[in-house]
Amino acid sequence: MRLVWVGVLQMALILGRALWGKYFSKYPFFYTYLSYVLVQTLVCFAVYNLIPKGYDQVFWSTEFVAVILGCGVIWEIYSQTLVPYAGVARLARSLLLGAIVVVLFKVILRNSLDSNTHFPIEVTADLDRSLRETQAIFLSLILGLLLYYSIPLGRNLKGLIAGYTLYIAAAICDLALRTYFWREFQIAPVVYTVTLAVWCASLWSYHPNPQPKSSSRMKLDYEALSERTLKALSRARQHLSRGVRP
Repeated sequence: MRLVWVGVLQMALILGRALWGKYFSKYPFFYTYLSYVLVQTLVCFAVYNLIPKGYDQVFWSTEFVAVILGCGVIWEIYSQTLVPYAGVARLARSLLLGAIVVVLFKVILRNSLDSNTHFPIEVTADLDRSLRETQAIFLSLILGLLLYYSIPLGRNLKGLIAGYTLYIAAAICDLALRTYFWREFQIAPVVYTVTLAVWCASLWSYHPNPQPKSSSRMKLDYEALSERTLKALSRARQHLSRGVRP
């Protein structure tokens, strides 16, 4: 019970500080996600105390939207981290969007074929697990890019990435342990409180990212990759043209 109110206070502080400092728009996807989670927490808490039997239905119905908005945090991380590398950012966002569409289609198809599946609980739980895994993959990729290319980050993004990575890791462990070992096991809510503490400290004021060196290895690698891709597409187009000639 106390943990819920600690989380609510932390989220209210983060959002209030962003509004007061007028940098809410600097990370719109993240703050939208956090605003939704705050409202969701208050609504679910009220339902749990007033209509306990309806809690599961309300929680999983609202969690469906929270999971989708959580992907917006990954989008935010990629967009903000790769601002100086427009081509790489476009490619990363396209891959992320494609992965989300594939996961949604897969979950909908899999559950539509099972007549015993109940919406929203089982469908949302399936979607939650699949999208959390997808987010973990994309977080691993961006962490790899940051380390390999030594991309400089400001205090805000460091905290945002650290907090969300911690929460996603806990959420995946939570889902795995609850599915295969101990159904009552829950570590994610405790870790989320720690995540909010990290965000509260790192996002208390706005810190823009430092500008990377213009001669970045990422730009060179991306340009080389783009050139090879264009050549491959050109060869494929020429091959197709020869194939359709009478």
